[in-house]
Amino acid sequence: MIIAGGMVRKNDRGIIGAAAIDREGELLDFENREARVALAIIEQTWKIILIADQMKFQRRAPAQVGHLSEIECFVTDASRQSRSNGFGGRRMELTVAG
Repeated sequence: MIIAGGMVRKNDRGIIGAAAIDREGELLDFENREARVALAIIEQTWKIILIADQMKFQRRAPAQVGHLSEIECFVTDASRQSRSNGFGGRRMELTVAG
């Protein structure tokens, strides 16, 4: 990533959100611009932290952000039952808030 003043090196942690998470684990957004920002964060970060509430498992959106397989830490208020689709056996750090 290039910004005024030079190159941005890979960061330790990046935090992203998603407007929706589909059954296959795709992270989605309603805005292409926001999806591009999230993609840049994913590309420039060693550890990706996803923050998404339980409503995100019930929606669809057109712009692809990434996939749950790229996430190392997931912070959510969703119960295990509502999150069961999309994980595909993927191991990640999980924090249930609220």
